[in-house]
Amino acid sequence: MNEIKDLNDELIKFAFNFIKTSSMGNSYKIFKLYKIAPAMIPYVIDVWLDSLRMKGLKNICKGYLFYYNLLDLDRKLNFHN
Repeated sequence: MNEIKDLNDELIKFAFNFIKTSSMGNSYKIFKLYKIAPAMIPYVIDVWLDSLRMKGLKNICKGYLFYYNLLDLDRKLNFHN
């Protein structure tokens, strides 16, 4: 019974959602989750943040090339930190 209670915990739900999003390569949603992360999770994500940003930037450059606003990109990938 204790295992079922643990699965309903907000942090565990967030972790599963973040791992699923990360494995799909959805950079936009990863950074949306980073902004709303509960407790101390943003400090854990900071370890991988630079590589996640570069992967996101690489994907956006491939897909949009010259049609993407740089200020919008800065805000979505949290480069202003």
